[in-house]
Amino acid sequence: MSADLIWEADKDRKLVLLSENAVEHLGRSWSEFIGMTINEIIQPAEPGSPEVWPDSLHGFRNKNFSYQHPDGTERLFQISAVPIYTDDKDEFLGVRGIARDITKLAAQEKELTAYREHLEKLVEIRTSDLEQANQEKSEAIRKLETQTEELEASQNSLDEISEQLESAIQSFSDGFVLFDSDDNFVLANDFYFQAYPKAKEIFIYGDSFETLVRKLDAFGVYGLETLDPEVRIQNRMAVYRAGGSYEYRTSDGLWYQMNQYKTRSGGTSLVRTDITDIKRSELKARFRGEIIDDLNEGVSVSRMDNGTFIYSNPKFCTMFGYETDEIKSQHISVLHVNTNKTSRGIIRRISDAVCSEGSWSGEVLSRKKNGTSVWCAVTVSAFEHPDFGSTAISIYRDITARKELEEQLQRAHRLEALGQLTGGVAHDFNNLLSIINGNAELLEIKAGKDEAIAANTRSIKNAVERGASLTNRLLSFSRSQPLAPVSADVEELVGNLVEILRRTLGSTIELQVKNGIATAPAKVDPHQFEDALLNLALNARDAMPNGGTLKIETANVTLDQDFVRNLNDVDPGNYIKVSVSDDGIGMTGEVMGKVFEPFFTTKDVGDGSGLGLSMVYGFAQQSRGHVDIYSEVNKGTKVELYLPRHQPEINQEVP
Repeated sequence: MSADLIWEADKDRKLVLLSENAVEHLGRSWSEFIGMTINEIIQPAEPGSPEVWPDSLHGFRNKNFSYQHPDGTERLFQISAVPIYTDDKDEFLGVRGIARDITKLAAQEKELTAYREHLEKLVEIRTSDLEQANQEKSEAIRKLETQTEELEASQNSLDEISEQLESAIQSFSDGFVLFDSDDNFVLANDFYFQAYPKAKEIFIYGDSFETLVRKLDAFGVYGLETLDPEVRIQNRMAVYRAGGSYEYRTSDGLWYQMNQYKTRSGGTSLVRTDITDIKRSELKARFRGEIIDDLNEGVSVSRMDNGTFIYSNPKFCTMFGYETDEIKSQHISVLHVNTNKTSRGIIRRISDAVCSEGSWSGEVLSRKKNGTSVWCAVTVSAFEHPDFGSTAISIYRDITARKELEEQLQRAHRLEALGQLTGGVAHDFNNLLSIINGNAELLEIKAGKDEAIAANTRSIKNAVERGASLTNRLLSFSRSQPLAPVSADVEELVGNLVEILRRTLGSTIELQVKNGIATAPAKVDPHQFEDALLNLALNARDAMPNGGTLKIETANVTLDQDFVRNLNDVDPGNYIKVSVSDDGIGMTGEVMGKVFEPFFTTKDVGDGSGLGLSMVYGFAQQSRGHVDIYSEVNKGTKVELYLPRHQPEINQEVP
């Protein structure tokens, strides 16, 4: 018969682990015991015992249990177990133990007991019947000789049992060491010395446990847990005195679990199990888990059968705004925006691709817990999970900044193309206006005192002036309008427009002007700046039909590399920021994406040309500045105009 059975049960006493030699001992394979509790497999060896199963929370040693073998025989097992807790000792997980088949040994002990009782009875008979024995001397001598032979046979049986016990100990697949009640070494099996064959020479019968510990430490078995050898030795002694089960690592990297048991005679037996492979597997799994946890990309694992999350790393939770326990068991649809682009349809397409091809990659518009959108580059791969079967491992990378930059580049290219187109049209239109204006002046000269012709001529010239104004706006957007930038005090320019703005805005709109502390001069064309500011104020007025507040603010700002990283039209440096904000009707995101395009307007036909904000955009670009717009429906709009701060030239004397 091979080594003892190694087993584990969970806190509900259900069997969760059984060593591979189960068939040899139990006549059944491990699969036949799945889902069964210990109480369903074995029973107390003594009938009527109220203790069906000892207290698992404290462990137990050398308890005998009977087992009904499939061949009809009853087997006797001696079982010892220790409790299993979490690392912090807060939660009881189950028990782990060793089961030893002592059926033959029990039978031999029973036979030996019978012999002993028989001999004691003979001695009693001989003592009580001494007189009769003297009278029947010859017959007594004959009987005594017979009993002597039987006693010798019993002694031989004891020797045989002793040999069998030693053979059983040597056949253990785990290391075994026995100490007597005085903690002196008695014996150890060969397997105990397998890792350190030379250590067998230092184990001398009668040596104390402390003596052997000191020898093993000098031999280098315990490694360098601490540089102080006396501390290492005392640590080992403390563990031995505490008893129970513990794990340790040797100097050559091997891991062992030591289970300590007290014998009936007061001695101590140590059973050492090599758990190196288990620990290495645990360390690898923990290492892989730590790598995934530390990744700068979101990772999740979801079930293929019902689409629920079973794992998410910290980056994933941070990316989408969920707690680890909060996202677990939720459906993957919580991440998807309910639009035509990312609906349940794409979830099905991804699932089909993973099932048929093993993986899928693409870009998905996802949704955070707070409802905001985030663009993600997603890679999904199939994975067979040991507990949940078919699962999908998804890796998420936030590409929102890249998508926004792409959108800005596309918008900039579109505006650039429109600028080239409008610039060409404006120049051609300006040439036509020049011809019309010249002919109007000639006509005015020829008209003389004819008032009717003079009136028509003035109408033509007024129309030419309005056309010229429109042409100038188109040229401003296309950045073809020549600027005359000078060092200008932006606060002063704003102040010059205050009275004009108040009359233009009307009594229902409150104008608030707030200047920054010691605002520096800007490098700007004053006339173009005033036109841009007036356009922004008029747009704000139109956004507040029922009145409201218009704020104009100036401030010194510095645009650093982080700010301009996703912009393609401005350099880092010092700027003057002019903010124009209102609390009007606001705009949607779709409208904000088009406001700088020429002729785009949300006003009724005839109420606006759609060139106001496009002129502001062109002015900012031509001034080597930048313009941003922020808006929210029913809350208002804010436009921020960044103009380069004037850098005075430093005159250097030439030697």
